[in-house]
Amino acid sequence: MKASIPVLTIWLLALLLAGCSSDEDNLVIGCIKSTACRVKAYPRVSDCVDGYHNLLVPAGAAPVYDAIYRCVVEAMDCTAVRACHGVGVSCDSAFKASCDGGKALLCDLIDKTTFTLDCAAHGLQCTIKSASGLSFDAACEGPATQGAAGAVDCGDGVCQSTTKPCTTGNDFDACDGERLEACLGNRWVSFDCAKLGLGPCQQSALWGNCGPI
Repeated sequence: MKASIPVLTIWLLALLLAGCSSDEDNLVIGCIKSTACRVKAYPRVSDCVDGYHNLLVPAGAAPVYDAIYRCVVEAMDCTAVRACHGVGVSCDSAFKASCDGGKALLCDLIDKTTFTLDCAAHGLQCTIKSASGLSFDAACEGPATQGAAGAVDCGDGVCQSTTKPCTTGNDFDACDGERLEACLGNRWVSFDCAKLGLGPCQQSALWGNCGPI
């Protein structure tokens, strides 16, 4: 069982106790909206949450991504979501990552798109991870922090817990009508795509996600 499950379990318990409102709501809703707009898309919301806590937080990059997800939550369309993430031009493995004025410029080879991260704006250093200058090797780094993505109102039917068990990190997100169900804390949590400003849930052969804005 993945080490990220306790983190997700804590998040889910906090969500339930607070009536679907927690310090990580921006992260979760931001992950859903980003995937809907095909930016940093994940087949599971839990993968996005796991990556934040187990990769970005230890590297000290949480402040940058907290700001990104807050921006995504407020975005009114996919163009704005892409701007929140610093999406640039298309790229491939020939792209060389770099630091420019405290900003990290890198190519995500999954998205095949360049991204700009403003490290300096959050008191972080832009770092090139290796001397080879690989396309994705630029990153924002600083002291490891707990990292919290802020808070957003997830009440009024936007999300609700279910009693249906699942296995976090194993079960893919799925559609339940026009709603999206994500496995978090080993329980399915249902999200209303429309109340997130997104299109109806779209089910592929393997997983589901809300439609784009």
